Amino acid sequence: MPFSKPVLASAGARELLEHLKAAEDAAPYEVITAEVLLETVEFAAALSPPDRAELATADSLHQALTESYAAKDYDFMLRQAEREMAASGRILGDDHVETSDAAEHLALVFLKRKDNEAAERIFRDVLEVRIRTYGEEHPDVAVALVNIAIVLKRRNDFDGAASFYVRALELKRRLFGDVHEEVSVVLNGLGSTHYHAGKFGQAEQVYRERLGIVRALHGDRSEPVAIALNNLSVVAQTRGDYAAAEAFILEALSINR
Repeated sequence: MPFSKPVLASAGARELLEHLKAAEDAAPYEVITAEVLLETVEFAAALSPPDRAELATADSLHQALTESYAAKDYDFMLRQAEREMAASGRILGDDHVETSDAAEHLALVFLKRKDNEAAERIFRDVLEVRIRTYGEEHPDVAVALVNIAIVLKRRNDFDGAASFYVRALELKRRLFGDVHEEVSVVLNGLGSTHYHAGKFGQAEQVYRERLGIVRALHGDRSEPVAIALNNLSVVAQTRGDYAAAEAFILEALSINR
C-alpha cells in the first residue's frame, strides 16, 4: 500500500472506488476492498510524518521478505516479518487488515521453519480479521482458509484440512465460477489431502474434476493436464488399478514429449 505518498494514494483510491461503484461488472468484493483501501490511506494521510514513514517502511519490508524467501534465509525473514507486524500493529491497530497481512507473512515464515502450531494460530487470527473486515465473500478469506488447510495437513489432521479446503473451494466457486484456475488449485490441495488420508476414491474424484478444469483452461496438450494425469496415475496405482495407472501416465508422457 503506498503509504509514502498518502495524499496521492487517497485520490487514487477514491477514484478507484467511484469507478468500481459505477461499473456494472464490478464484483462486490472489489468494492469492499477499495473502500478499505480508501479508509486506510486517508487514515495514513492524517498521521504524523514519523508514523507515516514508519508505516511506509513496514510496507516496503514485503519486498525484502519475498527476496529472502527465495534465498531461504528464514531467520532474516522472521526478523523482517516481526518488524512489519509490530509497526503496522502499533499504528493501524492489531485488528487492521494490513496488520493481519503482516501477520500472514510471519505465519508463512513459521510454516517454513516447521513451527506448525504457531503458524496455525496466526492463520486463524488472520481469517477472523479478514472476515470482520471484508465479510465472508472475499478472495483473501479463501486464501486464509487454504493456509489453515495447509498447516492442518502438515499436522496430519486430514479431516480438518479437508474441511477448510472444502470451505475455500465453495467460496472460490461462488467468486470465480466453476471453471477457474483458483478453483483448480484448491481442488489439487483437496485431492492431495484425501490421498494422504487414504481416501483414494475421493482423491480420484477430486483429481478427475481438476483434470476437466485444466483441460478446459489450458487445452489437452498442456503441462497442467500432464500434472493432473500424473496425480490420477498415482492414485490408480495405489488402488491397484494398474491398467488405469498406465493409461494416465502414457497420456501424460505423450504431452511431455
